[in-house]
Amino acid sequence: MASSPLLDHPTFPLTPPAAASSLHRPNYHIARPNRKIQDWSFKPRRPILILGDSNINRIPAHTNPLIQLDSYPGANTYHFLKICEKTIPNPDTKIVIIAIGINNKDQDPRQTSIKQFKALFRLLKSVFPTADIYFPVINFSPNLTPTQQNNITTINNNM
Repeated sequence: MASSPLLDHPTFPLTPPAAASSLHRPNYHIARPNRKIQDWSFKPRRPILILGDSNINRIPAHTNPLIQLDSYPGANTYHFLKICEKTIPNPDTKIVIIAIGINNKDQDPRQTSIKQFKALFRLLKSVFPTADIYFPVINFSPNLTPTQQNNITTINNNM
């Protein structure tokens, strides 16, 4: 579900200026139990956005001032739909990577997750009208139940 051919070359330089040496860490958004939709919001500040569940917080600090990382622990596709509904459109964003899906492992993908991913893609295109939108493949452990593995595989096959 990308808005352009796979791995197109960006139309702006990805190399940060030489003077940029400060470390940038993921923004870790915590929420009260059962209040994620009310507590979570998002404000794009950089041209490259990487948004996702708690796994984003594992990305080490980096020095590229063009990249913004935001981690929403426990987030699933529905949560990101609600976060994006509250986000003011930003035409300055160039690349959006949404790394979510493992928290959808217990949902029936045909009834819920796939529809939500498609709705999220449409919403992201309106919030970030000039950005390329990417959803990476969802990796999962072989320790998941066969049903959970099948659910994630079905989501991956429909992206």
